[in-house]
Amino acid sequence: MCLNVGGAVLGVALSTLVVDAVSSQPSGNDARSQLDGYRAGYYLCLGFCGLAMVLSLIMIYISQQQVNKSEPDHSETELRAMEKGEGKHPAQSNTVDSVNGT
Repeated sequence: MCLNVGGAVLGVALSTLVVDAVSSQPSGNDARSQLDGYRAGYYLCLGFCGLAMVLSLIMIYISQQQVNKSEPDHSETELRAMEKGEGKHPAQSNTVDSVNGT
């Protein structure tokens, strides 16, 4: 058996712990208690998936907020000048200016 040091170790260990804890509870039918243990492990893994989805959505939201903050905010005078044809369009970069020589 090889040594697994990745992130899956914690999930497998917790789900095995839950399955064993629920399966070891005394009940009339041994197969029934084992099925209950597997069901509890399934619900635990389902909870892990839900938690991962929520955390992913939160991280996407945070990264979108950071991208929106880093975009330049154009003042009203710059926007009016662009509407009149004066000044540069915000999409034009300094690289274009150096190539054109302006």
